[in-house]
Formats: sequence, C-alpha cells, structure tokens
Amino acid sequence: MKLQELSNSALKSMIKSYSETEKEIFVIDYFRQLFPEETDKNLTDALYALQSDGFVKVNPGDGIAYSVSLIPSGIRNIQ
Repeated sequence: MKLQELSNSALKSMIKSYSETEKEIFVIDYFRQLFPEETDKNLTDALYALQSDGFVKVNPGDGIAYSVSLIPSGIRNIQ
C-alpha cells in the first residue's frame, strides 16, 4: 500500500475508534492488526507522516512508532 493511502486509512480508523470509544492512544499492535501485510517500517513512516501533518503525536520506541496519540485539533479537522 502506498504511504499516503496507509496514512489515510490509519487516521480514518483511529478517528472512527475515537468516535465510538473516545480512545485517543493507539499502540503499534493496533496498526499491525489493521495492516498485517505492512512492515513496521512502513507503518512507522505512515504514522510519522500523520504527525508532520499535525494530526497525531508519535511516541517512538525501539525504532518504531510505539504509540500514537490523536491530537484534538487533528480530530476536529477530520470530523
């Protein structure tokens, strides 16, 4: 999957989850389950792209995007 498509899909999934459960923090296993065919590097790159767009805050660990926090302004812009 292309990086932009992966970023968009990840963000949509997080926004949907937030709308249903008010969950704001997502760990790497959440994205691994959503996109089992993607490598950790691809997932991390896609999540960092979302961070550079101002939608999320990435918390790195062991060279990957260990957890991702939705930023309220990013949520508001998407909804």
